[in-house]
Amino acid sequence: MKKYLIKRGDTLESIASALGLSLFELKNFHNNHCELFQLIGDKLPGRLKEIYYQPKEASVNRDISQLKQGLFTLNLNPQLKTNIYQVMVSSFTGEKENTIKFKTEITWLERNKVRIYRTDLFINDEEPNLMADKLAWEVVSSLYPMDLSINTSGEITDLLNDSEIQKRWNANKKDLEDNYIGETFERYISKNDQIISSSGLLFQQIKKDWFYQTFFNGLYHEYSNENAETLNCLFPVLPFIPAVEYKVNDQINLIEDENETLYCIDRKGVSCDERSLFDFENEAYFPVRVPEEESLPPAVGKYRARYFLEPKYSEIESLYLECTLELAEKRKVYVTASRVKDKSTYVKEVGIINIGQIKEEKSQYRKSFLFD
Repeated sequence: MKKYLIKRGDTLESIASALGLSLFELKNFHNNHCELFQLIGDKLPGRLKEIYYQPKEASVNRDISQLKQGLFTLNLNPQLKTNIYQVMVSSFTGEKENTIKFKTEITWLERNKVRIYRTDLFINDEEPNLMADKLAWEVVSSLYPMDLSINTSGEITDLLNDSEIQKRWNANKKDLEDNYIGETFERYISKNDQIISSSGLLFQQIKKDWFYQTFFNGLYHEYSNENAETLNCLFPVLPFIPAVEYKVNDQINLIEDENETLYCIDRKGVSCDERSLFDFENEAYFPVRVPEEESLPPAVGKYRARYFLEPKYSEIESLYLECTLELAEKRKVYVTASRVKDKSTYVKEVGIINIGQIKEEKSQYRKSFLFD
């Protein structure tokens, strides 16, 4: 443990930056080792002369030592900055494939709050060029920037700026109505309006996003490689019904080479959903009993994910996920993301599209991120 002597003009942010720590690390360590009258809140107390802290390298070395012993707790401890990820999401129905690529900017405003932008969308390696693609892009641009609440496990718990999104949507909707006409357009706008105008429906739809479900996946918990705990994990392989439930195990290891040290988390499992193969084939929300069928076969599916995290702040460097469900036409979702090291030019024009409906050649019917 060391002490930092507070100088005139110092702030919590400037001290944390100088010491290479996050605000949470700085305040948490100090408050766990100081007297009651020295506790730090949102600002430095006026009479506080020094702050207790632990150098980051010492903390990382301690964590690595615990990991090598087989019992380890991974804590969510991000820096308050922007990370940019290059993302690819592919959806397969049988042999049909649909792929989108985009960049996501994730800014940690607080330890439990993120702001998200999306940029540079490509659909099957092309910029949106079909009228349906362009319309969907314009519709969902209302969602950004999006502010989300994240719990200590790293899962999404709330949409924080729904009223702001709804205000943007109402303005954008008027512009769209000036530029598009027709019954199909009106039906499309009406159904999306129902979702965006309802905070509850909008939040549930956001949680079904394949990238968000992969990135904010509850990785931050206690790990024991000798006694791997079985977890229940949800993933929306079929995006327009409730997510499929999988029973998985997490294992964490250390990857070391000459250049860097990373945590590697493997999550593997199989489907354990109460819905049967019949239920999924018919896109049922709940298990359905068919009187003439005494025993309905279960739907078989596999879950596989791997994450690489840098140990200093336990931030995700890259990830890979593959989820399957064996239906008449096999369904598979494949997600990869890697952090872009050099920050690109900031872009505010953003949007997302759900790829639950496979894009067919010259298709006249598709589903957007929200509804069609």
